[in-house]
Amino acid sequence: MNRANEPLPEFDYTPELHDALRMFLGVWRDGYLAHDIGTSLACTEAESLAELLTAAGLEDEAKNLIDWHADGDDAGDMHYRGGEDSPEDADAPEPAPRGDQS
Repeated sequence: MNRANEPLPEFDYTPELHDALRMFLGVWRDGYLAHDIGTSLACTEAESLAELLTAAGLEDEAKNLIDWHADGDDAGDMHYRGGEDSPEDADAPEPAPRGDQS
């Protein structure tokens, strides 16, 4: 069931919400997640994440997300770029190195 167009419940901007948003943006900002699943996202999902990244001042990360997502779009899809090299083969930056995971 697609609930994307349903109104969100009202919520307070609490310290917990602020912390969760910072954690969420930190995970998406390193690029690995966007690179790995970008082609699996629907255009509206990629757009909504890119808007959130942009609103947080992470414009480059938002562009990279859309670039990696577009690599999986088909003709007629919002981000289809037909025939261009994939972002991995072009001049798109590699995801930032991950920190020590131990």
